[in-house]
Amino acid sequence: MLSKEEIWSKVEDFPTLPTIYTRMVEAISNPRTTVQDVADIIIKDQASTAKILKVVNSPLFGIQKTVNNVTDAIFFLGFNEVKNIVLTLSVMDMFSDTDSFDSFNVVDLWKHSIAVAIISKLLAVNLKFRNTEDFFISGIIHDIGILFYIKNYGEDYNKVFIKAFENNQPVTLYEREVFGYTHYSIGEMIGSKWKLPADLKNVIKHQSNGSIDGRMDTLVSCVHLANIISHIMKLDYHKNRPVEMPNFPIWNSLHFNPGALRNLYHPIMDLYNQSTTILQLKKS
Repeated sequence: MLSKEEIWSKVEDFPTLPTIYTRMVEAISNPRTTVQDVADIIIKDQASTAKILKVVNSPLFGIQKTVNNVTDAIFFLGFNEVKNIVLTLSVMDMFSDTDSFDSFNVVDLWKHSIAVAIISKLLAVNLKFRNTEDFFISGIIHDIGILFYIKNYGEDYNKVFIKAFENNQPVTLYEREVFGYTHYSIGEMIGSKWKLPADLKNVIKHQSNGSIDGRMDTLVSCVHLANIISHIMKLDYHKNRPVEMPNFPIWNSLHFNPGALRNLYHPIMDLYNQSTTILQLKKS
């Protein structure tokens, strides 16, 4: 079992978010910031600009016209959505720079993150939530704690994963046994290091039960359900992983229309196939 000091040391060494993201967060927090102010931050990084425009023009956002510049991207999507695209691309780079193991493929973990992101967003749209910007990014980062373990303790985590699968037990059981911390706790620490908003840290910490200490939270609930749906649809990092039961009070409180999930199957698969191509890791 790892000491608290070692865990915190490894968290501190975990990759930081790029300057472009931290500068955007700082600018957006200022009520006097204009669209052009944020655009100027982004366009100084030509590589990021090209990637952002590629994602903005993808089916993920369904903008009816071609967006040719960052200013228009911010105009159509808003500050928060563009900031989340930058965060998505940053996390994508971290996945690209991580090795896989015999029984645990980091590319499949990334694809699973994309699946949860897409399903979360589609659930929010189906339920007619007004502000859906954070649902996609919540899916992207929900398993960031697993990435931490793979990057820092790959061989040991590979054994944890195999043991959980062979014994048909939650991986968190053996994470606690071997490391002393679940990937949810580690993910929350990383969220704090990155200075993520409380809503996103809550998703990472509370996704497994779908509520925050029994309190309903739509973002946490949708990611909870999206994770389970992705397992059912075999959009997971292990196709034979047992499917967990959802938190039924959460399910009932969201008030899905009859047949809603069945009707989402094809939109989920279409967006998933398109997005895994757009957000393809270099190593895949």
